[in-house]
Amino acid sequence: MSMDPRYRKKLRPRSLTGAVLWGAAAILLCGALFAGARAWQSQQALQIQEAQLDLLKQARKKQAQQRPKPAELEEQRKWTAMQAERDFPWPAVFQAVERSNRKDIELLEFVPEKSTRHLILRGEAQSREAIVSYLEVLAAQPIVETAVLTHEQSSKHDKLMTYSFEIKIKLKA
Repeated sequence: MSMDPRYRKKLRPRSLTGAVLWGAAAILLCGALFAGARAWQSQQALQIQEAQLDLLKQARKKQAQQRPKPAELEEQRKWTAMQAERDFPWPAVFQAVERSNRKDIELLEFVPEKSTRHLILRGEAQSREAIVSYLEVLAAQPIVETAVLTHEQSSKHDKLMTYSFEIKIKLKA
């Protein structure tokens, strides 16, 4: 029994090589799409990290620029000292010391501490009573907040007895 050659070709089982090739091409296409999507995600993440890195570099550069140099710090310290000198109430301090002056008191040192608004007076007196009286008059001055006797020592020079003293004054703001 022989078959008609026209039908033989149509009735023959189809070869699977074409379907396998199409399937392999589809799998390769899916793999390429997946790999491309992962590469695109990685690129996006890399761009975000680069932008963050640029921001961090700029912030660090600004911090480096804002740090003052030692010469600038020294200049700032000098300007602060000059401002404290200018703002110190010199006229009122001198007026208070002059008003409190007595003949039995001799001032030897006048040391202002401008930053803390303190004044240290060192001197000598002929008696302890003169020191106490001087301290009371000094404490009553308007610019003086407190006046404290921090040191007192007696000494004898030939036949003359003197008392050296140190008074610390806190000035009113």
